Amino acid sequence: MVAAASVAANSSRKIHKSFATRSLQRVAASVFDLGRFKTIFTGSLQRTHPSLQRR
Repeated sequence: MVAAASVAANSSRKIHKSFATRSLQRVAASVFDLGRFKTIFTGSLQRTHPSLQRR
């Protein structure tokens, strides 16, 4: 019984770890996309409205 519980805890920890790394990668990718979008957006804004040079 104890062995089964420890195996279950170990597998759940592995699943949690992989889930955490997956969500971290997703967050990093979304942040990267946001940064790219922000630079594109500010660049187009500066082209259309030169008075908005400040970020």
